Amino acid sequence: MSNYHIKIYSKEDVAIWNNFVSNAKNATFLFHRNFMEYHADRFEDFSLLIYTNQKLVAILPANRVAHQIYSHQGLTYGGLLYADEIKLPVLDEIFNELILFLKQNNFEHFIYKIPPLVYQSQPCQEIEYLLWKHKATVLQREMDLVVQLSEPIILSKNKKYYFKRSQEKELEFKQTGVEVFWNELLIPRLKEKYNTTPVHTLQEIEKLMFLFPNNIKQYMVYYNDNAVAGITIFETQHVAKAQYAAINELGESVWALDYLYLTLFEHYRQYKKYFDMGTVSASNQYGYNTSLLQNKLNLGAKIVNLDTYKIQL
Repeated sequence: MSNYHIKIYSKEDVAIWNNFVSNAKNATFLFHRNFMEYHADRFEDFSLLIYTNQKLVAILPANRVAHQIYSHQGLTYGGLLYADEIKLPVLDEIFNELILFLKQNNFEHFIYKIPPLVYQSQPCQEIEYLLWKHKATVLQREMDLVVQLSEPIILSKNKKYYFKRSQEKELEFKQTGVEVFWNELLIPRLKEKYNTTPVHTLQEIEKLMFLFPNNIKQYMVYYNDNAVAGITIFETQHVAKAQYAAINELGESVWALDYLYLTLFEHYRQYKKYFDMGTVSASNQYGYNTSLLQNKLNLGAKIVNLDTYKIQL
């Protein structure tokens, strides 16, 4: 008889779930139920809690689509979350029990998106080993562009030139609310360049900023009292992530977005190890946006992988 018990998450588990997220070595605030619930109507939640001897030892933020389970489609990354004291032999048992449970619940595929290494509070690649052991295949590999803030940032010549010019323009850097950025910069920019809209609505991002004031912040650049560029930051323990970035034509003329990125690099250097500039994925012949990739590389970013695996159950 198994020593493990797996429970499907329900509302009554919210406190124990959030407490576990606060202490897991590979968790961030994205797995807090207050964050996950903002888009609960878009996904059929199938999150799991894994117990042994009545003690919670791991959780899996997840959703289901027919006979597939994802970890989790509404999050940038996901996967099994566990405490520091869980070593590989025990994690191996937990993962085996998880796979067995999914099979028993008639799932056919397990889609597993691993957080980039920079988001882990300490090195822990046990899951990659277990995915290999269960014959997982790489379903998708995205390039995530990350700046290491503890090291000198090597800018391209043109970025050095633009930053110097931008400093001559008396640009104003501010931490602000999100409404002006959303309505005047982000929504028009996404519509114009990509004919799309932000993943979050204004109401959703404002609610999340209220719930997570220490994690979600908005920074803006003003020129002659006009909002010209902005970046929405998601902060985790070691990483400041540019979740959204946008600029208007006036901002482009004074290199405001470069100025904002480089100002934020310096701002976060004393608090964080990394600045995550986001992915560059695109549905073209390359699989990535070539100009966006080059722009981020020119700002000193390096490539780390954001991998999604698939296990045949």
